[in-house]
Amino acid sequence: MKQLLNDIQTRLKTEIPTLFVDEDWGQLDYFMPSAPVKYPCALINIAAIDYQTLGRKLQHAVATVVITVADVKFTNTSSNAPVLQKQNAWKVYDTILGIYQVLQGWCAGLNPAPTGTGTVGAYGPMTRTKMARRKNDDGINLFDLYFDVAIRDDSAMHARQKHSPVTIEIEGPEIVLPH
Repeated sequence: MKQLLNDIQTRLKTEIPTLFVDEDWGQLDYFMPSAPVKYPCALINIAAIDYQTLGRKLQHAVATVVITVADVKFTNTSSNAPVLQKQNAWKVYDTILGIYQVLQGWCAGLNPAPTGTGTVGAYGPMTRTKMARRKNDDGINLFDLYFDVAIRDDSAMHARQKHSPVTIEIEGPEIVLPH
C-alpha cells in the first residue's frame, strides 16, 4: 500500500505542481485552524481494502483511495459578488477537476515491482466512485474524492521462508570413476 500512496503522490505532484500533496494522517481533523499543510492541498488515504483469495498465496483486492481536497475560502460567492471574486472563491472546484482528470483511468502499477517482492504494485486503472463535501466552521472548503483501484498481490509467494538446516548422510560403496 505504501507504493500505491507514493505513486499517487508522485502523479499528483508531477501533474499539478502547485498542489500540496501528503498522506492524510489527520492534519485537517486535529490541527485546525493551524493545519500543517499549504493550500490548496490533496491528502491521500486508503480508506478500505477488500481482498479475495485467488490461490494459496495470491490475492486480488479493491482498494478505496480517498483524496481529501482542501482550500481556504477568503471571498464570498453571492450573486452580488464580483465575477473575479467568485472565481477565486470557487477555485477548489478547479482543483477537484484537475485531480479527477489526472487520476481517472490512470494505472499506477505499470512500473515493475521492486526485485524480490513479487508483483505487489500491479494496479488496475483508478476509477472515481464518489465525491462528498465535509462541512466545517473555519473557512476551509473540504471535499473527499473516492477512487477504487484493483490490486494484484502475490507478495506472499516471494516471502522468505526459513528452513532448518538438513544433514544428509550417505552410506554405501565407494564409486570410482575411470580416468
